[in-house]
Amino acid sequence: MTALKEWASQTVFLTSILTGFSLTIALQLIAMGDRRRVTGLALTAFLLATALLLTATAMGSAILMRYESWQSMTLAQSALARLSQLHSLIKALLLLGLLLFLAGLGVAGWMRSKLMGLISALAAILAALLIFWAIRILP
Repeated sequence: MTALKEWASQTVFLTSILTGFSLTIALQLIAMGDRRRVTGLALTAFLLATALLLTATAMGSAILMRYESWQSMTLAQSALARLSQLHSLIKALLLLGLLLFLAGLGVAGWMRSKLMGLISALAAILAALLIFWAIRILP
């Protein structure tokens, strides 16, 4: 159970920071009033990332808020199975939200210039590949 608490703490920390950045960027894109398709794509990616990451933050926070009461009781196998399902869902939300955040960054560069678009797209792709590589090599 201690590992669950630490995992939830780290997840809430990461997702809350990414949610804030994603929301800030989305609001800035809205305020720009730019109606180009590339701006709409970036805005969509950041808004979706915000929603997914905020959901993961809320779910992780719910785990942390209940953690202390779980320490004083023995959880049934069905409760542990539900926690495992929730853990898997939060991981999926985090990963998908992170990928959408990176997609938004990759697209956002194209609003400035072709060169900046190419650089931002390559940086986002490299970051995504490194994240997937790190996930695969961990035991």
